[in-house]
Amino acid sequence: KPVQGELANWLAALRGEAEVAVPGEEGLGTVALAEAAYRSAELGRPVRYEIG
Repeated sequence: KPVQGELANWLAALRGEAEVAVPGEEGLGTVALAEAAYRSAELGRPVRYEIG
């Protein structure tokens, strides 16, 4: 169950017991890509997306 592992890592990082396994910047890129995919489907054409 990957989500449980990620959550456990995140909580450990909050407590100062570990480094975050996946940096927030990486998550932002994933969200930007998903939003671009939805927008592309909405418009029926390719769209550009930017990270940062």
